[in-house]
Amino acid sequence: MTRDQFYQGHPVFRKLALEMRTELMELAQDRFFEGKRTILEEGELSGGIYFIRTGRVGVVKRSGAPNSETIAYLSDGELFGEMSFLDGQPAIAGIVATEATHCEFLPEESLKVFLERHASFAFYLIFHIARSLCTRLRETDERLVRFIGLMRDRA
Repeated sequence: MTRDQFYQGHPVFRKLALEMRTELMELAQDRFFEGKRTILEEGELSGGIYFIRTGRVGVVKRSGAPNSETIAYLSDGELFGEMSFLDGQPAIAGIVATEATHCEFLPEESLKVFLERHASFAFYLIFHIARSLCTRLRETDERLVRFIGLMRDRA
C-alpha cells in the first residue's frame, strides 16, 4: 500500500481536503522496521504517534527481568504512541515489529502545530484515539474477567 492509498483510505485522514492531507504527509515520516525490531521501549516517550501502514507489531510488557509478555498485537491502520502523545508520560509498554512493518510517524511537535492550525482535524484525531483506547480497554476488561474466572476455578 502506498502512502497516498493509506492516507486516502484511513478513517482519520480520508476526510481531509487534499491540501491538508498533503501538508500532513509532508510532516509525517515514513518509517520501516524489520521483524523482531524494537520500535518503542517501555518507559520511553513516544515522541509522536505511529500509524501502522502495513505489518504487525506486538505490545510487550515487562513481567520481571528478563521476562516480558506480549499483551496485544496491532496491525494495518492501527496506532500506537498515542497515550504518551496525549499525557506526556513514558510508554507503559514496548512495541516490537513481529514482521516487516511500515509506519507513518507523526512527530509530536509538528503534529501539535498542525492541530492548532486545523482544529477540525484535531477533533477527528482525538475521536479516533478515544475509540481505539475504548476498544483496547474493553478487550482488557474481558481478558481480566476470564483470568479472574480461571483463578477462581483453580482455588
